[in-house]
Amino acid sequence: MNGKLKILLALIFFVNFAFGKVSVEVDKKNVIQGDSLTIIVKAQGKNITFPNISKIGNYQIESVGSSQQFQSVNGVVKREKSKFYTITPSKSFTIPSFTIKVDGKVETTKPIKINVLKDTKFQNSFKLEIETPKKIYQHYANLIKVKFLQKTSEKISALSMIMPKGNFTLKPIGKEKEYYSGIYKVYELTYELIPENSGNIDLTTSIKIGKNEVVDNYGFIQRSVKYKTLTTPKKVRVLPMPMNIIGNYKISLTTDKKIVNSNTPVNATLDIEGYGDLSNLDNIKINIPNTTIYDEKPIIHKKIKDNKIYSTYTKKYVILANSDYIIPKLKFSFYSNKKDKKETIFTKEIKIKVHSSLQNQIPNKNEIVKTEIKYKNNYLLMIIIFLAGVIVGFILNIVLKRVKKDKFIMPKNLYKRLLPYANDKAISNILYKLEKKEKLSKEEKDYIDKKLRDLH
Repeated sequence: MNGKLKILLALIFFVNFAFGKVSVEVDKKNVIQGDSLTIIVKAQGKNITFPNISKIGNYQIESVGSSQQFQSVNGVVKREKSKFYTITPSKSFTIPSFTIKVDGKVETTKPIKINVLKDTKFQNSFKLEIETPKKIYQHYANLIKVKFLQKTSEKISALSMIMPKGNFTLKPIGKEKEYYSGIYKVYELTYELIPENSGNIDLTTSIKIGKNEVVDNYGFIQRSVKYKTLTTPKKVRVLPMPMNIIGNYKISLTTDKKIVNSNTPVNATLDIEGYGDLSNLDNIKINIPNTTIYDEKPIIHKKIKDNKIYSTYTKKYVILANSDYIIPKLKFSFYSNKKDKKETIFTKEIKIKVHSSLQNQIPNKNEIVKTEIKYKNNYLLMIIIFLAGVIVGFILNIVLKRVKKDKFIMPKNLYKRLLPYANDKAISNILYKLEKKEKLSKEEKDYIDKKLRDLH
């Protein structure tokens, strides 16, 4: 038996309701609101089976303990087994009957009436508030706030928040805020609430407040921490998701250029932003006939803005083509919680002009100028040029062999230069590595070197 249990057993339990071989004891029948209540269920016998208890009345069990002891009376050994339960009731209630199996027989305890008395001083000194949106949706990040208000004249030594649990996800978002409001100091915490199912959920929240108390124990002055629990009941209704995305947003699509040469990449960026959660937004694709399109994974960010969740969705595309094309309007549909209806927004259509390489090589007819050129042979000059070419070629051959032995130097804008040749499987793998900023192998570097030399 540990020290706490011995102290607990040493308490004088003034209420003892016994019935047969089972009994229930409480440490007090009148409980000040915020104080905890200890309930002990006892049974005597050889084989004892207690019921599984998760709640007593409407209150969750905060702690559970157990003990057993043996007594010998006139040579007969008696075994007594006890279970300890701690709860913090907020209203008067009745401890129900418990059914316990003792030596094959079912024994039942009697119910106990518990009175909970208001502590007006405690309630005026501390407050716990929970703020939720008017409408809470399933599978959606709903923003809730928990505020703990402490009177500036009160001093506390410890705080412990007891957050609700259920068929939902509750995680903190942002930093804790501290500020003053009248005679109170306010601690504000913001959470994302994502319910898994629609219907009613319980968001009842509690906080344990520890205060230092002076205790006179046989003439010695000691300091101990006494905890009181402040509970705020909160039940909310969760609505089914009307659409995959809820909120209020705006959309735009931009390109870095609108006139390009054949097979020159055009970089396009899609931006969606607004109040709401875009985490559930699907990957948005662009489909344009007779083009090659590469896209990156979207980047989604969330933050708190104007006491609401504000999200941004950014997705980038690279488009290659040999002829003119049009980037069509992209649409995005969501449920507007401001207008309380479905809304669809569009990007603008963007026309891209592509100059083919053949067009670049053919001069405009209006610009053709006829020129008659007469040549005069100079054989000595031709021999000199021939010999100079042989010498230069020999030197270049030596230089190229040395360059091949040197470390591979990554050309500038390599990704864009290789994009038009993505149909080559080896180039496609290299492009993937460049996107991920992974190191290239020696064979891949040699292949790039050869490919770029062939292009020239």
